[in-house]
Amino acid sequence: MTSVPVVLTALVQEALATLDTGDVDLEGVLRGGLVMASKGEGHGDYQSNLALRLAKPLRTNPRALGQKLADALPDHPAVASIEVAGPGFVNLTLSDAWLGEQVAELAADPHLGVLQREGTVVIDYSSPNVA
Repeated sequence: MTSVPVVLTALVQEALATLDTGDVDLEGVLRGGLVMASKGEGHGDYQSNLALRLAKPLRTNPRALGQKLADALPDHPAVASIEVAGPGFVNLTLSDAWLGEQVAELAADPHLGVLQREGTVVIDYSSPNVA
């Protein structure tokens, strides 16, 4: 099972590759990540503010750039809907069917996705509150 942010980041990277970014230093712009969990209801499950960060160096309208990114996102069973909101946020809503498949895959794993290690594993727990 691949984590949701990894899947969505790969999709946004594919969409970004289709845009003409000229000589813009993408490494600096992309340092902040491509997708994050949405903070409010009604904004999809995940969102990308990439268009907002790229608009100034590309000298373009962030909402129009967000729409270009949304249009360039490849079809994937994980994404139920894509919406451009506000000044250029790209909101992604996950597919219930895809999430169900991920849970079923995880449930079929006898270790529930936890990697098994050979040898001794030491877990050091410390707390500054000793009382």
